[in-house]
Amino acid sequence: MFVPLSEGDGPEQGSEKWFKKRKHKMTGSKPSSIMFECKDEDSYHKMWNQIFGYAERDKFNEAQQKLVDWGKEREDEACETFYKNLPGTIVYETSIIDHPVYHWIAASPDGYVVRVEVDENNIPVRYDGKLKVIERANLEIKCPASQYYPDCYKMAKELIKKKSPPYYYMAQLHFEMVALGVKTTYFYMWTPWYSKLWKINFDMAYWIQTVDVLNAFRKKSLSWPILKSKLDVWINTSQAIANKYKTHEEYKTINDEVWEEEVKKEMKKPDRPRIDKVPIFIWYNHESVNIIKSLYGKSNT
Repeated sequence: MFVPLSEGDGPEQGSEKWFKKRKHKMTGSKPSSIMFECKDEDSYHKMWNQIFGYAERDKFNEAQQKLVDWGKEREDEACETFYKNLPGTIVYETSIIDHPVYHWIAASPDGYVVRVEVDENNIPVRYDGKLKVIERANLEIKCPASQYYPDCYKMAKELIKKKSPPYYYMAQLHFEMVALGVKTTYFYMWTPWYSKLWKINFDMAYWIQTVDVLNAFRKKSLSWPILKSKLDVWINTSQAIANKYKTHEEYKTINDEVWEEEVKKEMKKPDRPRIDKVPIFIWYNHESVNIIKSLYGKSNT
């Protein structure tokens, strides 16, 4: 079940008001950009000005924009697949949430998950007329491999290869867990035919390290070499945490017959070239025959 934003819950994600509230804040998606783009002192100052100053972010090229648009357009479909596969799950839409202490931090989770107890028929159980909540969690959705669309089988294969969640999302997930006051994230990666779910737990030591590194980034209180070393250690920690997690659930949304047909196509060996279409010897042509005749006389073949 999905519950949309109510009036007064804050601006809808992607709206003009939402973008305005994100200005001059370290939001959940920005730490991954820092991990990839902050490589030297010049790129550090550029990124600082884009996050906390007034510099404009680099515009996406056509290919990058397609990836972003794909995620936006398919997120509702992915969310529906998620909650239908977890009985008793309610997903509440969220807006941007400011950190109550660190004014420079904010996050926009894809959903606030509330799970209730259900019976063997997946019907919610009521006690004295009330539902029993068994879990509260954060939801983050990613829709990868869109560059292969409409080849949904190839998209699924790319996602199947992922054994652990990508490390560069670990900081974002912690931003969102803190924003919602929960200790768990359902990290869901979706493609049209296949999706994968990880269950990530809040790590206090990692959160402290993340805030420390990003606050040093914000305050410009360290020389670039020292800040770079802190960033590198933080990235290594992110990788170590991500690698601890194995797939929690995986779902195939295409019927087995269609899937097996694609597997057969993939396994089928290409046809060998016909002998009558391709010469046995690449040098066997009209010119070479004339040369042989002139040297050895007329051939009987």
